Amino acid sequence: MKLEIFNINGGLVNNHVNVITSDNNGNLWFSAIMGVSVFNGKSWLSFTETDGLVGNIVSDIKVGNLNNIWIATNKGVTKLSGIISHSYSIEEFLPKDDKLKLDAYPNPFNSSVNIVLTLDSFSIILVKIFDITGALIKNIESNMN
Repeated sequence: MKLEIFNINGGLVNNHVNVITSDNNGNLWFSAIMGVSVFNGKSWLSFTETDGLVGNIVSDIKVGNLNNIWIATNKGVTKLSGIISHSYSIEEFLPKDDKLKLDAYPNPFNSSVNIVLTLDSFSIILVKIFDITGALIKNIESNMN
């Protein structure tokens, strides 16, 4: 038998864990005194008030329909949706009728890259750029103005 210990030094937001639950994708969610941590089997991600939780003292976590995560805190409830569900490649979203065009240049081995996204019609978009390690570099949201 092998025991592994996970604590604040290994990814948890706090060592005092109240509830453990799993979502429909097999991610494990841990509620704690200072927020929520999620483990996908390889890496940890944590959420606190600074990330948008309504409160840091988390008493319960439930998985709802559409794999939404409902987090009960000392200041109310936060719903997390659309995260940690699946990684998609841009090819999965490219329409077959060429209404979306994405160019990135120069080649990916340079230290910088220009990204041009052309849409045939008005669309609300969110582009997330990650580095090779999976760390989020930048969020780019369309502007409604």
